Amino acid sequence: MTGLNFLLRDSLLVASVNNFAIVDYQPDKAGTDGYSDLGFKKVYTPGLSTINRYNVDGSFDSIFVSAGLGDANITVASGLTLGPDGLVYINDQGANSVKKYDVIGNFQGYFLNGTTPDTPEEVVIGQDGTNDYSLYVSSLTGDGVKRYDFETGTLLDHIAFIPGTSTPLSAALMEFDRDGNLYIGGVFSTNQVIKYNPDTKLAETFIASDIAQLIPSGIAFDKVGNLYNGTFSGPTFGLPPTTIAQYSATGQRLDVNFVDNSSNELDISSRVRLFDLNDDGSTEFYVSNFGGSSIMKYLGPDTNTPGASEGAYIADSISGGSLSNPGGLISIPGEAGTKINFTPVQPDGNLGSLTYKIGNTSTVSLDQQVPNLTNALFDNLIGFYRLANAHGAVIDINDANGNGSIEDLLNPGDIGYASSALGQYKTDVLLRLGAEGDTNKNTSVSQFGDVLINGGEYYAPFVIANGGNLLEPGDTLAEGIAKFLDINSQNTAATVDNFWNHEVAYFSFGVANPDGVEHLRSYGNNVFGFEDLPGNLGVSDFDFNDAVFQIIFA
Repeated sequence: MTGLNFLLRDSLLVASVNNFAIVDYQPDKAGTDGYSDLGFKKVYTPGLSTINRYNVDGSFDSIFVSAGLGDANITVASGLTLGPDGLVYINDQGANSVKKYDVIGNFQGYFLNGTTPDTPEEVVIGQDGTNDYSLYVSSLTGDGVKRYDFETGTLLDHIAFIPGTSTPLSAALMEFDRDGNLYIGGVFSTNQVIKYNPDTKLAETFIASDIAQLIPSGIAFDKVGNLYNGTFSGPTFGLPPTTIAQYSATGQRLDVNFVDNSSNELDISSRVRLFDLNDDGSTEFYVSNFGGSSIMKYLGPDTNTPGASEGAYIADSISGGSLSNPGGLISIPGEAGTKINFTPVQPDGNLGSLTYKIGNTSTVSLDQQVPNLTNALFDNLIGFYRLANAHGAVIDINDANGNGSIEDLLNPGDIGYASSALGQYKTDVLLRLGAEGDTNKNTSVSQFGDVLINGGEYYAPFVIANGGNLLEPGDTLAEGIAKFLDINSQNTAATVDNFWNHEVAYFSFGVANPDGVEHLRSYGNNVFGFEDLPGNLGVSDFDFNDAVFQIIFA
């Protein structure tokens, strides 16, 4: 069974560390003058940090966790992450703890109380090959990365040393790739990025020191697997300018930095994040500007000018609130317990159509599950595309009517509807189902993180019959969509001679389909199935079980 979480992306949490430095690293002073045996001395002042909540437009909303020294406070803020249980997990560097909060900031107790690796910098949660969750905590002061069972808190593994050496690992930022591997930024005693496989527990160097960033901090992956890495270097520390480097999916550094920072607006990047907050699904790149006390925003890698600066997104002067030395940055849903208004709409009595309206409420999650009912002859791609209204209209992004505007509406059945619709698919909601009977190729839950959507929008499902045939080894599902648009942008119908291997898109609006036939059926209980065979050639079995999905309301 495939699962998929949708969240309304309506809040950003930012750790306002409010400490210029956390540790001083002087290996030549190891064991003397307050320095540890590894040469670290803690120089922070506890009780000054807050966790701030901001709206999607960058405006300040509220203090999520207030400053102080109590259990409910974060004495020295750093990393934070959203757990599969809907709670926010936050490292407290000053207390060697991981604390839990609900999505409105109420303290929910400790995950680890005084027992984390020393000076915990980052916390992340991921799944292994058996879909069990683990929580990982990195140590800034040579205690490596520790992995804990998410349910019990039991220590499962300790990545204590730099791979291939006996040198203790000082670890900063961590992030997962789309295959579930964990990437760790090694700092101080080494500058490298380490790759850790949760199933084999093998840790190996992925980005070697000679091509790594100086003090690598902040790791993000784009949709094709390229890695982006910041640096805790910058003029505030008298070090070289801050840049965001980019690496291939195999760890080779690309010749051009993603952010070259020629204007010096970026001064020490403590975190980097890729978010798709835009209506068109394109990504933007967010950087915690530690020295500049702001969150900077850059155009994402899937835009026409990747890495171009959009300036400060969050800063006291434009957002309100108080942000000083920002660290962790995540997106969360709104208040716990509020149900999302995700309502099927069947306009004009057209029972074959299906539109979902995303309500303006301020949370939560819903699970899309694809049960083991799919029994397709073809290898299909299924996804959701954004509508302009409940009647199935889409924005004419390709100017199909030739009037020079890309803001007109196309209704189901209009020329150019298919290419415009597929050009507005939700990039992180793509499933592969059927695979000519090979269920191993079906999309699984481990291949998805949270899917984030904006309130007040309409979505409808589509299927590309035979779309999976376009995928070559290593291709992403998004590349399958692109290849389809290259070879059949007009969505030409299948014929008796080619329906076995002809790629064609079918939508939840019958009139939008090239054969003019309904291809979507409701099984009840919000379970829906697509039919992948053409309905006008006398070949369809009309079983509507070629791409089955279910919406379960939270």
